[in-house]
Amino acid sequence: MNNSQDVYYVQEKSYPEDRILFYFVSKGKQDIIKFVLYNYVEQFNSRPLFNLGFGDFDTETGMLSDKGI
Repeated sequence: MNNSQDVYYVQEKSYPEDRILFYFVSKGKQDIIKFVLYNYVEQFNSRPLFNLGFGDFDTETGMLSDKGI
């Protein structure tokens, strides 16, 4: 996958220190703003455990959704 079309611009948004949120645009017939959200859950075996969320950003409501648009 050395094709430059497979590269996405990613933007990180600041959240409380227990969350990291990244946005990117999925290009296609319809451009869709996607997100990846890492949420701190707890310590597990002396290591931090995170939940990973992935979905769409609704530009009309400003909400994140993993249900699809």
